[in-house]
Amino acid sequence: MVTKVAQEGAMSALSLLAKLKAAPASQLPSATPSAASPAAAPSTALPAPAGKKPVSDTVSLSSQAVSKMNGVADTPAKPPVQLKIAGDVSFADFRAMSARVEKVMEYHSARMDFVRDAMKSLRSQFGFEAEGENAGNVSLSGEIGKVVERQAASRGGAMPEKSQEVKEWEAEHRSEASPPPEGWDTTSLITLFLPGSQGTDDKQVEIWLDNRAFEKLGAMSADEVKAGLVDMLKGPDAAASQAAVDNGAFGAAMRLDSQHHPEFQQSKARLGFFDPEQGTNAQPWLMIQSRSEPGYVQENAGKLVDTVMSILKEGAAGRAAG
Repeated sequence: MVTKVAQEGAMSALSLLAKLKAAPASQLPSATPSAASPAAAPSTALPAPAGKKPVSDTVSLSSQAVSKMNGVADTPAKPPVQLKIAGDVSFADFRAMSARVEKVMEYHSARMDFVRDAMKSLRSQFGFEAEGENAGNVSLSGEIGKVVERQAASRGGAMPEKSQEVKEWEAEHRSEASPPPEGWDTTSLITLFLPGSQGTDDKQVEIWLDNRAFEKLGAMSADEVKAGLVDMLKGPDAAASQAAVDNGAFGAAMRLDSQHHPEFQQSKARLGFFDPEQGTNAQPWLMIQSRSEPGYVQENAGKLVDTVMSILKEGAAGRAAG
């Protein structure tokens, strides 16, 4: 009886094995291969009837079947993404755009040459050699740069004219420009790096200007301005003049740049010219200062005022001519 049961068990097992081999892969029991060997084919072990050695066999599955068992679809690679441009760009449009860009580039190239000549003249006005590694240099910030350009034009410099293409291009990009931050929106700065300067705060002299006072200063004589200079650090009005700076645009600009230019607020010499009507109740129209070259400021303040007044007057003349 035991032998018959065993034989029937064996026959049942062999019958099941035959069915497994004949069945499609999609009807096989679900199995998940090990993560370490994802391509390994699963095997099916048959249980042995009581009292007999187990009858076993191995079912080999194709890679396609394994992929299906793992839930991985055997799909082809996705086609590359193709970009579509809305509208049509004709050859005539492309030629027009190219011509416009060329006009803009020509203008800026000519303007760079003009500005280079203007700065060369400016260095000479402050007593520096026109060229040379240690000849001294000048840096401009704010509206005073435009005044210097107008001065150069009044002296015969060839300021390039803006074509219609350039005007249109500037109008389109004007809205993209960030407005100057508080303080710098009404402040100009002429920074002098005296001959032999090694960079920031070394042989450095600063001339601060209130943009709103350009015309008023330009209408005065250089002698009037020089006679009205106030010692803002040691004079009797030092405290009031310092408060006027702190509470005005100059102070706001200095605080904004204090991380990179602490020397602005740590001057050892500072001379200022204030509105004759308001005095030290308002910030100065013009201020000359330095932390690294206080002696130069005291000795050459008159010459610096002469140069600045010449720039303002000739710059105003250049604007009228333009």
